[in-house]
Amino acid sequence: MTAIAFDTYAMVRRLKASGFSEDQAEAITGALKDGRESDLASLATKTDLRESEVALRADLRDVETSLKADLRETEDRLEADLRESEGRLDVKITDLSKRVTDLSHRVDLGMAAGRADMRLLEQRMTVKLGALVAAGIGIMIAAFRYLPPAGH
Repeated sequence: MTAIAFDTYAMVRRLKASGFSEDQAEAITGALKDGRESDLASLATKTDLRESEVALRADLRDVETSLKADLRETEDRLEADLRESEGRLDVKITDLSKRVTDLSHRVDLGMAAGRADMRLLEQRMTVKLGALVAAGIGIMIAAFRYLPPAGH
């Protein structure tokens, strides 16, 4: 630290010349000297500032390195989580696709069974209608045969 010169002897002579006793002049000069030294001791020098700057830059580099490492770690974790989520989603989509396919097959089978039932009902109705027509024709033949002719 750079010290600024303070001529204590000149100060004591000056105080004595203005009417102070030697003890008073020395006491005042000592107090002023102590005050100046304590004020100067708390001042930062250019060297102090350079040392602080170097330390601060080193701390900033450490923080930057730490932040970059944390960022890489977080990015890796997020990528792993994303891959895991994609895998689970693929499994769910595959499962859903299988369910849709199964449901489609069931619907197709149900429709085929429904068509078969409709054909069977159609055949039954045809047979019943044929039987009714045959019975009606039989009744008409019997009526023509056993009824007397009209006009006799």
